[in-house]
Amino acid sequence: MNDTPTLDDLRNQLVDEIVAKRPLPAPIEHALRTVRRDLHLPGLDPAAAYTNRAVTIKDNPNGPLALSCASVPSTVAMMLAQLAPQPGDRILEIGAGTGYNAALLAELVGPTDRSPLSTLTPESPSTPARPSTAPATNTSGSWNATASRAPPSTPPTPA
Repeated sequence: MNDTPTLDDLRNQLVDEIVAKRPLPAPIEHALRTVRRDLHLPGLDPAAAYTNRAVTIKDNPNGPLALSCASVPSTVAMMLAQLAPQPGDRILEIGAGTGYNAALLAELVGPTDRSPLSTLTPESPSTPARPSTAPATNTSGSWNATASRAPPSTPPTPA
């Protein structure tokens, strides 16, 4: 008999821990139980991917704090609950880092004709949007953005 938890077990244990402290809307809980965080954190022990902790993506050679981190899952859940994305919404996430948040957003809004993520790096300042189902590459963590939601009928605002 194998007592090693599966990835599904680890993911569900993490979501159970989050929901026990702060109930979530059903669609967000479902997205957290569906989207695999471990795929967006390559090279990390899968068990570590399913802890309620930030994961350093890029170290800061000049300081004590990391330049970029994958956010704490309970914080991601809280932000998604505040954003309240709906099926059909078009959402742009700038500075998508690992792509995990964008994959959660894609799960929540369903199929659209646009990718909900864009990652810019100093090496390639005009990296095009990438499909939300693929893990994003690491970024420098130099950019910050705030997500907002517009109804599906709202045309995009020119930059």
